[in-house]
This record gives sequence, structure tokens and C-alpha cells, in this order.
Amino acid sequence: MTDFAAIADAIACGIILVDEDGLVRSVNAAARRLFGASADQVADPDRAAALLDATIHPAPSSSGPPPTGAPALSSPRGGARTASHADGQHGPSPTSLRCLVQRVVDRSEEVSVTGRLVPMALPAAQAPTSARTVSVSARPNGESVVLTIRRTTDNPSLPAGSASDGGNDRLPLDQHLHILESIAQGAPLSSIAAGIIRFVESRPVPLTAVILQYDGDTGTLRHTASPSLGSATTQGLRDGLEVDGCALARRAIQSRSRVHHDLGEDTKREAIDRAWYPCFDAVDASTAWTVPIMKSDTDVLGVLVLLTPECRRTLPLRRRRVDLATRLLHIALERDRRREALERSTEQFRQVTESMREVFWLRTADEVLYASPSFEDVWGRPREILYEDVDAYLDDVHPDDVDRVRAACKRLIRDDVPLDMHYRIIRRPDRRTQWVSASFRPVHNDRGEPRFAGIVRDVTEAYTSKRRLEQSEETYRNLIDHATDAIYVQNAEGEFLDLSRGAVDMYGYSREEMIGKTPAFVSADDKNDLAHVQTCFQRALDGEPQRFEFWGERADGSVFPKEVRLQRATYFGQPVVVAFALDITDRKAAEEALRRSEKRYRLVVKNMKDVVMLHDANGATLWASPSVNEVLGRTPEEARAYTAFEIIHPNDLDEVVAHYEDLEHGTNRGPITYRVRHADGHYVWLETLVQATYDEGGTLTRIQSSSRDVSERVQRQRELRRAKREAEEADRLKSAMLANMSHEIRTPLTSVIGFAEVLRDEVAPEHQRFAGLIYDGSRRLMRTLDSVLQLSKLEAGLIDLNAEPVRIRQEIRDTINLLRPQADSHGIDLQVYISESAPTSATWDEGALHRILTNLVGNAIKFTHRGGSARVEVNGERDAVRIAVTDTGVGIDKAFLPHIFEPFKQETGGMRRSYEGSGLGLAIVHRLVEIMGGSIDVDSEKNVGTTFTVVLPTTTQDRA
Repeated sequence: MTDFAAIADAIACGIILVDEDGLVRSVNAAARRLFGASADQVADPDRAAALLDATIHPAPSSSGPPPTGAPALSSPRGGARTASHADGQHGPSPTSLRCLVQRVVDRSEEVSVTGRLVPMALPAAQAPTSARTVSVSARPNGESVVLTIRRTTDNPSLPAGSASDGGNDRLPLDQHLHILESIAQGAPLSSIAAGIIRFVESRPVPLTAVILQYDGDTGTLRHTASPSLGSATTQGLRDGLEVDGCALARRAIQSRSRVHHDLGEDTKREAIDRAWYPCFDAVDASTAWTVPIMKSDTDVLGVLVLLTPECRRTLPLRRRRVDLATRLLHIALERDRRREALERSTEQFRQVTESMREVFWLRTADEVLYASPSFEDVWGRPREILYEDVDAYLDDVHPDDVDRVRAACKRLIRDDVPLDMHYRIIRRPDRRTQWVSASFRPVHNDRGEPRFAGIVRDVTEAYTSKRRLEQSEETYRNLIDHATDAIYVQNAEGEFLDLSRGAVDMYGYSREEMIGKTPAFVSADDKNDLAHVQTCFQRALDGEPQRFEFWGERADGSVFPKEVRLQRATYFGQPVVVAFALDITDRKAAEEALRRSEKRYRLVVKNMKDVVMLHDANGATLWASPSVNEVLGRTPEEARAYTAFEIIHPNDLDEVVAHYEDLEHGTNRGPITYRVRHADGHYVWLETLVQATYDEGGTLTRIQSSSRDVSERVQRQRELRRAKREAEEADRLKSAMLANMSHEIRTPLTSVIGFAEVLRDEVAPEHQRFAGLIYDGSRRLMRTLDSVLQLSKLEAGLIDLNAEPVRIRQEIRDTINLLRPQADSHGIDLQVYISESAPTSATWDEGALHRILTNLVGNAIKFTHRGGSARVEVNGERDAVRIAVTDTGVGIDKAFLPHIFEPFKQETGGMRRSYEGSGLGLAIVHRLVEIMGGSIDVDSEKNVGTTFTVVLPTTTQDRA
């Protein structure tokens, strides 16, 4: 509306713009003068609406037809008619402007009236003398109505819309309105500019006009319109011009005034950019004028260039015509510039809101105007539900919070009270409870209509972290107040901030006596290097854990050794060092006892038959017992010349090296058997038990080995193995034996798993890894054992299927849901599709169906890389169900497909194997499908994916 008002003020007749709801949107200066109103008065919507109550009265007469001044009503459909006839009366009657607007809205056609205008502010008795004779037309303009009021008494000899001082030098009103409508309706800038140029070029003097837009940021001019010149002629202008190199426009832009150019002289033409030459030649231009198109006194929007073949100094246009044309161009260019800025702003807004993790929300009281895509991430529902129901989000608000949220929204909408709150939602479809933070503010658009803009964030993690921190601080306070272990909290200066009960009991001082002191306060005289203690403290404060021994002095004067461990922590928001102290008086005594026992141990070693050796971390022999001479034919001194690996048989070396490497990582496989070269050249079989020693940091320092000659035993074992191979029974007996051993193997293995699980939580931190290894290995062994036993029972015919009604769809969905967490952890998109043709139930063994689905879907997840997908599709066939499991995984080589269902067969094995598994899963699936009377097929392409298709009859008959 700002553009419309600006150009309307330049028109001599009155212009009032009214929307379809009857609200006055714009009143130009001429209309304000007619009504005697100021700009401030018409800015008030209520006062501006009173203008429409003005009436058009006929000239006074006693009888007969209406005089010339009577209001005449006309329309394109019915021609002219008086207002009285239009109202269905026998005599002339007044017609209000509001009635004219309503008729245009109802009929969508132009209506005209002529008569005396009587504003409501004037008494009716004064109408004949105070009112003015006017011609009023009302015409539709999009969703608005334009009222045009022309005074007809100023110069009766001239038709409405003409001027006495210039004829065609003034832009006709219809052209004004046409251009205004084009601008308001968003017509292209080139079309609007071409219309203005045609008006400029309509003078008898030959003129050709060119409009260029100016970009002050880049200092360039861009061609906008020149309808009289062909595109080939203006191609150089369309490519863009630098202002500094365009003499034809530079002076006008710099001076903000009209500039005359004489083009008749070649020297003057040469100073102008050559892009203009085709234009000059096309119109045989001799003279040019450049008129700046101004937005303000300093801001230039573009230039209007006028070319004529005549040689003249004065512009062949009246100043009013030029000013009006440039004013129209100013409005059109400014509208285009604002529209471009709005489009950029809208795109930036869209990019920002659509990239936000937060939900941006804009609504009114009755509808949602915009919700960003992140709504779907937070609520788990499509944002379109908000456009259908403004309160649809409340369906997912936690029942304990929904009343509070609804009340806050009501205050926001009804009373403009800002909304800032936290509440819970139950996210669909996983029904997970999440915390969100909502912040809304009332805003108003340019019409003053209320809007409510807000941001909603998922703060579940922050809220949970806050609650955990509060609980952690509370737990810490309980622990520090009641802990019997010696725990000290020191600030950055090393002063004690807090102590546990164990620390107070260790030294015998009260807690108040210790707070604010440093370790020097409890240091035994001449027992500690306090400079070293300070260095360890500073390293711990920098994030490097420390461990050292410290001699303390109790309140009673007694001294004692303790082991101190330091590590960095945060204490109510400030960095601190936490010290854990352990009284090692008993350990020191034990170490002393150990040193004494070591002497006795050496005496025993010297007289034992087993070979005892001591090696460093690199395998170099540091010491060997005298029995090495009897077993290997070497003296202890000769044995020290060899490393632990130099005299080992080449075929056994890798196993021994791997065993020693495991020791570096804290793993001891137990006894190992290997061959060692005797001094005379033959090899001796040794069984060696290895023990490792580590320093305080867990680094391997010493390896002690105890070896005995087992050559005779190895020989006997070879003979036994040979006899065993000869005595092995057929594969059926082996399978039956394994099936019968299920209880004997499972029972101890279950105990191992159970104790390993307990150990993970109970043992010291440095041993938890070993307990974890035991637990994971046992679980893997149990899974392998289950597969071996089940396959053995299947092959031995010891499994009977328990056929009973099974709800197919529910069972398949339940199984997929059990595997979904595994798929999510591997980054696999797991989908299930059950066709309407699939039967709802079948007579199957539920456990067999579960094992088939678990193995096939589990393999799809295992052999698919992160980011891939797996799909389970169920369809019905005649008296059967087809289940297809498809993945986008690594695929199976075609050469291996014939062996895919053989037990223990894997495409890659040994050390080259990339995936865990025993190779029994598909063999079990194949056998179960056969027993259930079905079939299984596989289709696979390497590095593309695999599809396993199982077809099962709806009624299982045991075919074991």
C-alpha cells in the first residue's frame, strides 16, 4: 500500500483504496483536501471509515427529471442511470460511497456516479452551497476497490480527467490507475517500465527511452526496459555496465540531476561506452538526456535515458511529465527491489528454520501458519497435523502436564502473556517420554493482527543431565560424609576442601582441623619429598592421573606409609584434585616377608627338576635354574645367551610369540606346549607355564617360565590321537552324543557366565576387563553350543515340532521388534511389510518360526554395513506363507552358494574372517524349514545384497 499511496499523491484527483471488508487502506492528498482531513486523521482506521459515509446528492429541483447535477449511476452492463432509479425510488436520492464500494464487491464491475459530494462532517442543510460537484467511479482492483473522485466544477469545458495546461503532457488518469494496478498486482518490472516508456515516447517529438537499474553495492547498471529497441540492439546494455565507464549515466548518478549529452560530435561520442553505439545508430541519435530515478535525495535507483535524432538543448517534455514518469519508475523499481529483498529474506528464513533442530512455530488463535520440519523429529508425527488441527500437538503432551500447557496457551492468546515453560511429551510411535522447552511471544503483522511466534526445543538430554547432576551431587555428599575410605578433595592451591570420614579416622584430626591445610600438615618429618608431591599434584590438576607413596604422621605422632592416587575432578563447578589414600602398613610388611621368602624360593628352584627361567619384556633370558642342563644340555650361563625364542622349533614359534604378546596385554592362556632345540640338535617337547609381572602402570616388566620335559607324554598323546581317530564313530553317533550332552555342558557353562557377570561388578577395576572377557567368551561359547546341539538334535531326529495355532503377523512383528535395537546399534534401517494377502494364523511350531526369523534377520543385520537396510516381506500364497528377508549387505559369492546350508561352512574362514559366527545358523534354518514341510531359496549378488525366501505351508506336518 505504501507504493500505491506514494503515486496516488502525485495525481490531481482524489483516490481512496478500500479492501473488500470495507476498511480504508489509503487516502491520497487530493482526497484529503476534498474531505478537509489531515494525514493523521485518515491514519486512524475508525476515522478513515467515516469518509465512506459521504454522500452524492442531486442538484435541488421541485419537479420534473433530475437536473444536470443529479447523481447519475452507470455501469458497463446497463449504461447510465440516476441514483434514484438505481435505488428503486421515483425521485433522486443520495448515494453513499460505502454503497458504491459494496456494489463493486457484489457485482465485480465498475460503477460511476456524478453529483454533489457532501461529507458527513457537513450539516445536510449546507449541502447545496457547501458541497462540490464531482464524478466518482468505483472499480475492482484485485481484493480491493479503488474510488476515484474528480471535481467537475473547476473547468466545466474540459472533460473529466483532462488538464488545461498541457493536454497530453500529463499522464491520463486511466494510465495512472493501470500502472498502479500493475504494481499492486505484482506485474513484471519490465512490463511496468515498458508502459511508462510508451507514455514518455508518445510526444510528437521523436523520442526513444531506455531504463537502467543501478546497483550501488556493485557500481553497475542493468538494462530494464527499452521496448522501441530490439534485443540485439541492446545486447551490450543487457550484459551490464560499469558506472565508472559509462559516461552517459555517471554524471547523472553523481550529481543526482538531469544531464544533457550532445552526440553529434565524434569526440564526444567516443567518451561514451561502446555498448550504446547500436542504440545511437538505430535511432540516429544526436542528443541524449539522462534523468536519475531517485528514491531519496541521495539514493539513486536507476536512470532514464532519452534519445532523439534532433539537435536541441532543451528536453522536449514538460517537467511534470518527466517527474511523474520518474516517480512511477521510482515506485516500480523500489517495489522490485523490496520484492527481491523479501524473496531473499524468505529463502534465508526457510533455510534457517528448516536447518534448525528446534521447532519454529507461528500461529494465530485459530490456525498454525508455519511449523518447521523439525516438529517431526521432536514429536515423531508429521507437521501437517498442525495445519489440520491447531491443538493437535496437545494429544501428545503428558497427561500430568496437558492442563498446565493448555492454560498457558490460553493466557498467551487471550491476554498476550508470554509463554515460557518446560513440559513433557510422549513421542510417537515409540511412546518415549521427552522433555521440551517452549517459548512463545505475541507479535503483530502490518495490519495489527495478532500472531504468536515461538521456539520449542527438545531438552530431554539437558533435563536428564541436570537431574543426574543434582542426584550426583546429592550422592557425592552422602558418599563423602559416610565413606570409610580415605578421600581428600583439594583445590588448585592444594588445600583440603573436603574429607571423608575415613580420612579423618586415618590421621586422628577433626574435619575442621584439616580443612584449609595442605599435605605438608600431615607429612612425617624427613620421610617425604614434598617437591615431588607438589609436582604430582600439579600433573593431576592438568589431567594426568598420579600414584605415589607418602608417609603420614597422625595426631598422636605415629607415622605410617600410605599409597596415594590423584586424579582431576570437578567439585561443585570448580576444578579440583581428588586424592584416594590407602594405608599400606600391612602391604609393606608383606613385601618384607616376600623378600625373605624369595631366598627360600631360590633354594627350592635350584633343586627342582623343572626348568625355571626369568626373562625381561623383550624375551632376553635373565636367569635360568640349574635343571636347564639336564633338560636342554646347556648350563645356566649358556642359556642366558639365548632369548626365549631363538631355540624354539620354527613350526611352534608363532604360537609362542603370540602367547608372549598376549601377556603384554594382560592375558595368560595357561600352559603351552612346544619344541625346543637341545644342545645336541634334537628337539625336546616342553610344557611351559608362564607368569608375568607388571609395574604400577600396568606395563609388563618380567616373565617367569616353568618348563618340564613332556616329550614322552607328547608321544603317548600322538598315539592316543591316532587311536581315537581310528575309533571315532559315524557322524550320526557324534550328533546323538552332542545332543545328549546338552545338560552336562550347559550347567557348568551357565555357572561360568553367571559368575563372570557377578565378577564384572564386584572385582577391582583393573580386573574388570578380564571378567568381561570371560563373560563375553562364555556367552559366545553358549551361543555356539546351542547351535551345535540344536543342529545335532535335528540331524539325529531328536526334535519333535509342537504344532499349534500361531498368530503369524503378531509373531513376526514381535521377533522384528526384538531385533530392532540390534539393527539400530549397527545403523541398519530394519523394515517389515506384511501383505493383506498374508494369512492371520497358521499351525506351526512357534519356537521353530522364531529361530528361522532370528537367524535370517540376524544375518541380514550382521552382514550389512552401517547405513544399509534390511526388509522382511510376508505374502500369502495358496495354503502357504512366503517370507522374504532382503538386505543390502556384502552379498555371497556365486561359487559359495551351493555350500551355503552346509554346517560349519563359511565363505571366509580363519584369520581372514570379518564376521563372528559358527557357520551353523543357516544349516539349522534349512533343517527346520525342511521339517516344517517348507522350502528355502537364496538369491545373492556380491556387494549388492542377499534375499532368503522361505515358503511354509500353513499347516505343519512333522517330517523329521
